[in-house]
Amino acid sequence: LKFGMASSPRLWGNTLFIECVHKGPSYVLALDSRTGKEVWLADRNYQAMGDATDAYTSPVVLLQANRAPQLIVTGCNHVDAYDLSTGKRVWSDGSLVLPEEEYGRINASPTVGDGIVVVNSAKNQLSMAIQADGQGDITGSDRELWKGKGMADCPTATIHDGIIYSVRDEGVGAAFDLKTGKELWRQRVLAGRTQASPVVADGNVYFLALDGQSVVVREGAEYQVVSKNSLPVGDFYATPAISDGMIFVRERSVLYGIRGTSPAK
Repeated sequence: LKFGMASSPRLWGNTLFIECVHKGPSYVLALDSRTGKEVWLADRNYQAMGDATDAYTSPVVLLQANRAPQLIVTGCNHVDAYDLSTGKRVWSDGSLVLPEEEYGRINASPTVGDGIVVVNSAKNQLSMAIQADGQGDITGSDRELWKGKGMADCPTATIHDGIIYSVRDEGVGAAFDLKTGKELWRQRVLAGRTQASPVVADGNVYFLALDGQSVVVREGAEYQVVSKNSLPVGDFYATPAISDGMIFVRERSVLYGIRGTSPAK
């Protein structure tokens, strides 16, 4: 393999969820994080052509009112929802089928918000929003809210207050209405390439380029740049993490912790 499997495990309560979707046996595994004991194992062997079999996505937990939490997994042309406790497949959608191409894999992880799952496939061929209240095979059903194009290959989109924020690998950002897929704005946010996913915090959306350039955009349906910043030139592949008023940014060999200043009173 040119690239190793890049899926990150998901810790939820005392359960660790691990996704393995590739050309070998594919599965979703739940482990007791305290003992390492298997809780459940779900087979995930779908038929696909070429590299469409591979996925570099990470599982995501979806919470909905009056419904049990779901573990969302994307890869091999399918989106699946599993019951967190039992591993039973709640629903499945097989609409992410691509024309056969050399790099037909899925990189970006699913994004969830307001009971909706947003997924996109390799090379910007297809993006899709799914209402996550279905049962069984929902392929082609009215649970598919919309389909479109123009999201990223590698960076995972983020959702906040009914808006999807996405940035393509070449640095072009966009915002979409979550329920309709309508494009709200599209701008060249970053001058260079990016692999990091946008992050929302305190009313702003943070974008980070490979070379350490960062652009902060105001949340909302209009494009408004708040600030532009830069770190020493390096290789910034990882998505920034934000916690307790600090932004953590990791380069290949350096971790930066950045704290903002409080506005004057």
